[in-house]
Amino acid sequence: MTKGIDVSHLNGQPGANPINWNSVAASPSTNGPVQFTFIKASEGVTLKDPATSYNAQGAKNAGILFGYYHFARPGANAAADEANNFYQTLSNINIPPTYTYPYALDLETNTGLQPNDFLTWVEDFMTTFLGNFAGPALPAIIIYGAPDFLDNNLPPTHTLGQQFPLWVAHVDVPAPRLPKGWTDWTIWQYAWNEQIAGISSNTVDADLAKN
Repeated sequence: MTKGIDVSHLNGQPGANPINWNSVAASPSTNGPVQFTFIKASEGVTLKDPATSYNAQGAKNAGILFGYYHFARPGANAAADEANNFYQTLSNINIPPTYTYPYALDLETNTGLQPNDFLTWVEDFMTTFLGNFAGPALPAIIIYGAPDFLDNNLPPTHTLGQQFPLWVAHVDVPAPRLPKGWTDWTIWQYAWNEQIAGISSNTVDADLAKN
């Protein structure tokens, strides 16, 4: 397995204790050195994370593989509008991701949608976001979520797991529980408060990937 982290401006941003990516890459940590990271790019319809460009360039220069994630607000906004915010944010940054899973949809909130409507929202987001890419080979996008949240907000017979890998958030357990619809996990977020050299905040999310 390989060790990773996921970060946003809350872990540091230019002018306010920015992440030292060379220190992150050079220092040992729990479960081995950091080899990949997911960087927050956007949230909702308008928010663009102020540290995205800095973190992407820093990870790239330090030799850490990186992808980007979007924090979703289902029910608060149209899925297509959020997907376009994610894509436009990445286009403006123009630092191509290097990780095996270049993009992630972060599912942690739901503003009043019933399971079938929540599923439709996710499907619409994926269709819109991936539709921005030309060519027959679409990039991989992974779904992030906690088992309880996904089980409570998706219909039990959904087929997202047949289309999108799972980045499961399940901390302080020896192994993560799988939500309905998935038969395996690809990335496991196992901690929310690791200390990583080069990052001043003490609430770094830590991950393990199977590849």
